[in-house]
Amino acid sequence: MTQSLTLAPESIDAIARRVVELLRVDAAAGLIDAVEVAQLLGVSRSYVYDHLGELGAIRVGGRWRFDRATVEAARAPAEQPPAPTEIRRHTARRVPARGQLLPIRGAAA
Repeated sequence: MTQSLTLAPESIDAIARRVVELLRVDAAAGLIDAVEVAQLLGVSRSYVYDHLGELGAIRVGGRWRFDRATVEAARAPAEQPPAPTEIRRHTARRVPARGQLLPIRGAAA
């Protein structure tokens, strides 16, 4: 036999307030996310995830967080790789073969 657990609205409110309090402590403690680390170091977000250990990452609520001071100490400015440039990918367009193609210059017909 399975019993269900029902929480009183006051308990749910208390839990929600505690979660908000913990999140504020995170922000006040100087924890930053991977996007902020990437911007701080001038690297891609994937670079940050590839170097979690070096950057002192900790798991908070299922997400990676970083201590700003640890991140700044871990990477000296001279050691930072250049920021990646955005690569635009073009997809090949297929042109249906209809009619005659134009001749190539200098090629015999």
